[in-house]
Amino acid sequence: MIDYSKTADYPLLLINGEKDNIVDKKGCDLIFGNWKHEDKRYVLIENGSHGKSTVV
Repeated sequence: MIDYSKTADYPLLLINGEKDNIVDKKGCDLIFGNWKHEDKRYVLIENGSHGKSTVV
């Protein structure tokens, strides 16, 4: 995914739950930091878990 993010030339909304026990935040940080397109936003959800329940 890191290699892909370096060529991803479209907007990104990355949402991560602070209590996600499946996806490591460090990986999300790397993806966001390497995302090619300048229109990007990274949202951390307090007490959020993994998946759609994080944003409901």
